[in-house]
Amino acid sequence: MPLDGSVKLTDGGNVAADLIISGGGVAVRYNVYLSENAVKLQFRSTDRGRGELAARLLKLTGVNAEVKSKGDGNGWYVRASTVVLAAAREELRKAIAVIIKTALARGLVDAGKAERWVEKLERGGVGG
Repeated sequence: MPLDGSVKLTDGGNVAADLIISGGGVAVRYNVYLSENAVKLQFRSTDRGRGELAARLLKLTGVNAEVKSKGDGNGWYVRASTVVLAAAREELRKAIAVIIKTALARGLVDAGKAERWVEKLERGGVGG
């Protein structure tokens, strides 16, 4: 699910990586961000149908996600953060943990923060 070599530092100072989730013959590429305070999974598109698909695929992984408008009528997005991601199916939680561990190994994220995120994902469950 995580794409090799996609873990990188953004111009804004966050760690970003690509993650592909597939099901039912379709695949969607999401962005995973390791920000100052949370792990965030995000999908953006100008096509509402792709946004709806991205939200449905996340729901299949156990993530409660809804497509939302950017407000300017020119885009759609789906977002989920650490607590919600911790409730996801094990495969998704493990894939995100791989991204965090890769970022840690590359010195892109604080060790304490990375350990807390991975622990929360390994425990699973909302509020876990």
